[in-house]
Amino acid sequence: LNLEEYDQPAPLTKELFTPALVKLDLGQHIGAAARPIVKTGEVVEQGQLVAEEGGKISARLHASISGRIKEINKNFIVIEKK
Repeated sequence: LNLEEYDQPAPLTKELFTPALVKLDLGQHIGAAARPIVKTGEVVEQGQLVAEEGGKISARLHASISGRIKEINKNFIVIEKK
């Protein structure tokens, strides 16, 4: 295939990116939507449980960033970076 000519070293940089806002979908799959256990305005830490299983086939959700809960509705939880 003669791919050697395209083989170039690519520098790896460890730049961490934290978004200012994340939106966690409560419906992660075909199962039941997760049930929020936090309230709007609450401060959460990265990795903190923010929603529990909503049924037999469901998934827990954890905060992917530290911040404040900006919005909760039947479809998602919004976390704004602090």
